[in-house]
Amino acid sequence: MTNRAADDMALSWWPAPAGRVPLTRAAIVDTAIDLMDREGLETFSMRKVAAALGVTTPALYGHVRNKEELLVLAFDAVLGEMELPEPDSTDWAEDLRHIARSWRATMLAHPEATKLSAAGMPLGPSLLRRMDVVFGALLRAGLLPRDAFSIGTSFVVVCMGYVLFVDANNPVRQLERAGASPETAREQWSQMLSALPAEVVPNVAALRTYFEGDTDLSAHVFDEGVDLLIDAVRGRLEGDAR
Repeated sequence: MTNRAADDMALSWWPAPAGRVPLTRAAIVDTAIDLMDREGLETFSMRKVAAALGVTTPALYGHVRNKEELLVLAFDAVLGEMELPEPDSTDWAEDLRHIARSWRATMLAHPEATKLSAAGMPLGPSLLRRMDVVFGALLRAGLLPRDAFSIGTSFVVVCMGYVLFVDANNPVRQLERAGASPETAREQWSQMLSALPAEVVPNVAALRTYFEGDTDLSAHVFDEGVDLLIDAVRGRLEGDAR
C-alpha cells in the first residue's frame, strides 16, 4: 500500500499548507454586497457568492439559510454604513440633517439595496438603531411622543422614498442607462417636459423648469424636504408652547 504524504508532518523544508481565511457570515454578507454593487440583483446567486469566496455553495448554508436571508442581512449591513451624529450632540435639527444626508449617500453608493427596500425588508438592527436616533432627536427637541412618532415616521419615509422614487427613477439616468450620453439624456428630458400637455396637467407644466433642474443628483430638493420637516417640528413646538 502506498501512503500519501501527510500534511501534519512538521518538516522545516516542506511547503506549509496554504492558509484560508475562515468562512464567516460577515465575510459572506460583505461579498454579497460587493456582488450586488458590481453585477446587480438580477444575476445575484448563492453560487456566485460561493465562487467569489472560493468555497462550495453548500458551505454557505452553515452561515445563512438561503438567498433570501442573505439579502436581508446584506440590506441591513448597507444601512449599517450610515453615519450617525455624535452621541453627545445637542443640536437635534443638525442631527436630523446629518442622518438624512448620510442615509441618501449610503443608498446612492449601493443602488441595488434601494431595490431591496422596494421589495420589502424586515426591520433589522441597523435600521432600528437609526430610527431610534431619529425619534430620540425629535423627543429631545421637545415634541410630544405622538408627534415625534408621526414626524419621525415621515422623516424615514422621506429618506427612503426620495432615494427610491427620485434618485432610482431619475429620468435622466434612465435615458443614460438606455444608451444616451449625459448631454443627450438631459436634452431628451427637456424635450419631453416641453411636450407636456399644459391643458391637462397645467400645474406640472408650470413647474417644468424645476423638473429639469431637480432631477439632477446634485439638486437641493432633498435637503429642502428635510428642512421642511424640521420646520414642521419647530411649528409644532411653537404651537404647543402657546
